Amino acid sequence: MNGKTRDWIWIIVGGYLTYTGVQLVMDVLNQKPEGYIGFVVAGVLFAVFGVGLIVFAIRNMTKPVDEQEEEEQPSLEEQAKDEEESGE
Repeated sequence: MNGKTRDWIWIIVGGYLTYTGVQLVMDVLNQKPEGYIGFVVAGVLFAVFGVGLIVFAIRNMTKPVDEQEEEEQPSLEEQAKDEEESGE
């Protein structure tokens, strides 16, 4: 899985967690069951974690890719070829 696909999955998961957290808080505040403080805390944590995932994924998507580092690092095939040549 490449980085762009992973970032989109993180955005979707973050959106789902945020939606779930907000819905949990809204439902609990409307019904006020016993021990509702724990549910509110859990909902807020879900929402904060979801927003964090979204922000992190968007920052990864907008980060410029440094092409020079990729070009400087030899591929595994080149490394194996170099090792064979130096071993002979």
